[in-house]
Parts: sequence; C-alpha cells; structure tokens
Amino acid sequence: MKKILMLSLAAAVIFSGCKKDDPIPVASVTVDPATQTVEVGAALPTLTAKITPTDAGDKSVKWSSDKATVITVNESTGALAWAVQEIQSETETVVITATASNGKSASATITVTRKPIPVSGGTITASAEAFVVDEELPTLSVAWTPEGAVAPTSVAWSSDTPTVLDVTSAGVLELKVADVADPVEVVISATAQPAGVTASVTLTVQGKITRYEVIDCSAELGLLVLDRNVGATAAYDPDATDNTASIGNYYQWGKNVIVAYGAQETADAELFDPTWNAEGENFSDWSVPANTPCPIGWSIPDKDQTELIANKAWADYDWGTQTDEEFEAAKALYKKLKIARNGAFRVQGEKYLPRAGYFWSSYLNVVDGPNAEGIKMAYAVQDNYDINRSKRELVTYAMPVRCVKAASVQ
Repeated sequence: MKKILMLSLAAAVIFSGCKKDDPIPVASVTVDPATQTVEVGAALPTLTAKITPTDAGDKSVKWSSDKATVITVNESTGALAWAVQEIQSETETVVITATASNGKSASATITVTRKPIPVSGGTITASAEAFVVDEELPTLSVAWTPEGAVAPTSVAWSSDTPTVLDVTSAGVLELKVADVADPVEVVISATAQPAGVTASVTLTVQGKITRYEVIDCSAELGLLVLDRNVGATAAYDPDATDNTASIGNYYQWGKNVIVAYGAQETADAELFDPTWNAEGENFSDWSVPANTPCPIGWSIPDKDQTELIANKAWADYDWGTQTDEEFEAAKALYKKLKIARNGAFRVQGEKYLPRAGYFWSSYLNVVDGPNAEGIKMAYAVQDNYDINRSKRELVTYAMPVRCVKAASVQ
C-alpha cells in the first residue's frame, strides 16, 4: 500500500510540469503599411502591428521612432505625430519599429518630403537692356525665386507699349516700328501662374539717331547735319591714318539695299544692279523722308540743300572770286561737315575715285530727263578736294547717304 501511494505522488509531480495553459511565444511581427510617403505636415498613416501566431500569449508591442525629431510615436498605441513643421533636406526617412515582448520586431519606413515652395518673386534678364531699332533684338530669360520653388504651370508675357515693342507668349521680343525719334522705355513683364507673381524688366528702344552726333550748321546753311554717313561708326577725321569707319553704306539712288560697305573694293554682285533705273520692285522715292535710310525725322538733302552745301563749302583757291571772309568761312564749313572719303561704285562695280567724297541728294533730275542711254540722273555732292555744286550722277552708281534736317525743325 505504501508503494502505491508513492507512485501516485510521483505521477502528480510529473504531470504538474506539463500544463496545457503555458503562453504561446510570438513567432513574427509585421507592420502595415510597410512603406509610406508623406508631405511634411500632412496626415500621418495609422500603423498596425500584426502578431504571428494569432494565438500568441503576449501580443503587445512597444513602438519606437529612429527620428523622433521628425516623427514621434506613442510607444503603446503606435499613434504618430509630427515633431517639425518643415524639414531642411528634400526628403527625410523615418523608421517606425514595433517590438514584441520576446524581441521579435518589424518596421515601417516613412519617407517625408518637403512642402512645395511657392514662387514668391522673379527676375527677367535681357541680353541687352538698350538697343537700336536695326540691331538684333535682345533675348529674355526669367528666373523664379526662391530657389527650389515649384515651376509655374504657365507664364504670361506682356508689354506696356506693344505698339513699339511687343513680346510673344514664348517670351520672344517683336519690334513693331522701323525707327523712333526719341528713346522709348518699354516694360516687359512675365507673370507666373498659378502664383500670380510678376517679374519685369525695362528695355530702352533707341532710334537710329542714337549713333550720330548732330553738326549745327544753322548759321551757315539753316541746317542740322548728321556727323557721318548712314551706316558709318565714326565721323571722318582728316588727321586719322585710317578712316574706314567713317565710310558707311553704299546705296543706289532710290533703293534701300546696301550694295557695299566701308572699304570694300567691289560692290556685292548679288545686290548691285547695273541696270538699276530708279523704278520697279525695290524703288523708294527718296524725296519722301520716310522712304530713305535716314533716321526718323531726318532726310536726304533735296536739290536746294545740296546746292547750298556745295556752294557754301566751296573755297575758291584758284580764281579769287571770294572775299577773304567768304574764303575762310567756306574752309571752316568744309572742315565742319566732315565729308568722308569714300568714292562711288560705277556700273562696272569697281570703286571710282576712292579718295573723293560722295553723297546723294534726294533730287531725281526729271527736268533734264535720262542720259543718252535712258538712265535716270540724280544730284549728288562730289568732293574730290574741290567740292562740286550739285553734280549729276547716274542712278546706277552707288554711294553713301548723308542726312540733314532744317534747323527750324527740332
């Protein structure tokens, strides 16, 4: 009987170490959603931790954030919260981890992006802020600020003086005038949408007259005279060793096509017309100032002005027909006029009298009619160191243009 009792006690001890209600350990943890991208300040995701097996004894987890300076997490509930209003870099990566009591863990990766930076200002840069009407137009570029701002969905360009200088929807300038008498300031603007922010630049449109100085010959001739030929980049200087810059453009009479320039020895064969007779498709009536190559408000001297220039600037070195006072006045006017030495191109296309000064008048000699070959004639000034009075030249010739204005017209 004693043996039976002892066996029963041993069995009880054995069975007491194998209880069926021992807790089942956690095998794995997963976090959902595993990845998320969120703009700083926006609603944060709700994270859930899934424990495997589902009948694990202790399903609790402890939450943690590896960048609590950006996103914090409640260690019990897993609720997320922002710790910042903005981040310094373009993105930040925050890892939120759920850890079970036995050390099993899983994480969710949250990529934080910066808030879009709106456009708050801008600058338009022009390749040139002042230009002459016959020069290449400036190009425009616009930069929006601050750096990294969201690019505009569209840009609306505008001009405050579109009748002079306009701008296309692509920001390309368009000149609407052939010339201006005085400089015109034009404001070109670009407005970024949808921000509604506007950037502007002021451009100065300059007339052809900008290139010239004005010689006041009102006392001698009743005229204002431009100091150089059309197209010249400098006035004639009798003391200079090189006056190429004072020559300018060569034109056939009544034709606003440059057939030669500066020190060219031969005219452009494609542009110089040996059969030109001041008529036809390219003809411009130079008796109308607006039809000439002169700056707006200026004209090629007419018949009377041409004769006056030649007569008043002619100094009689040989015949004694002038008083000393007239002689000195003529020399002084001749020097003042700065007549460039440029020669003229004749029908054959070669330069004639390259050391002589020539320039056209606006007078087509219709009274005398054409020459024997039917070629029309025009008046011009010829200065082969002895200025000629109203010399007639064939319109087929090519020579420079000099522009004048009545002194009473300011």
